[in-house]
Amino acid sequence: ALHSWRLCLVVTVQTDRGPASVGLVVGATDTEAMRSLRQSLPCGVWFLAPGIGAQGGDLEAAVRAGLDRQTGMGILFPVSRGISKAADRRAAAIELNRLINEARSRSSCAAMSADNAGRPKIVLVPGNGGVGDIRPANFYGWFEKQMLDRGYEVKLPEGGMPDPVRARRSIWIPYIRDTLKCDENTVFVGHSSGAVAALRLAEEQKLRGIVLIAVYDDPLGDSMEAASGYFDGPFDWSAIQNNCGFIVQIGGTEDTLVP
Repeated sequence: ALHSWRLCLVVTVQTDRGPASVGLVVGATDTEAMRSLRQSLPCGVWFLAPGIGAQGGDLEAAVRAGLDRQTGMGILFPVSRGISKAADRRAAAIELNRLINEARSRSSCAAMSADNAGRPKIVLVPGNGGVGDIRPANFYGWFEKQMLDRGYEVKLPEGGMPDPVRARRSIWIPYIRDTLKCDENTVFVGHSSGAVAALRLAEEQKLRGIVLIAVYDDPLGDSMEAASGYFDGPFDWSAIQNNCGFIVQIGGTEDTLVP
């Protein structure tokens, strides 16, 4: 069955837990050959570089068969002869990345494309006032598409934020943390009230980073903002800085609401 593989390489690498075997497979995605390799060479981590498209093969089946069946671990490299021969290699690579992510989402394994390995997930929280799907509003839908096209996992509040108009801290922060699953591997992109929420969440927990769009640190003379709970006390700027891998602030020179 191994005739289907162009290259099979097993090496030993030194890790913080000691030496570990690592397998690298490049070639056509013949699932029987993949299973044979997995059984005969029980490596700790597998790097899979399947050929699809012009080389044929079932990507989803290869993902299921090739990765560790107990841990589901491995890294799937988005490479193919189809990319090297494509007229537009960038477009072909992006399309292959999309297909890989689709296959991952339909399978139960924890495979990652090389483009996504170690990447943060992105959570976008809008400003207040939006009811229902937020994608048509402001830059939200455009931003989501841009990030998805680049292979990032992006999460938006499906159906809109709870308490969308008053945007109270007591409701938004638990929702962002528990439902949107903001954690230390999350880049929190917040707009307006969402940016203020990002600051408050960053006081409490570690985040990969925060992107603050049209952010403000006082209620701007607005009674509803004053009642939101975000401005009941000073911001802990030291905690925010220590909990964030990076902080990006974006403002508009013609923004009349947030000067």
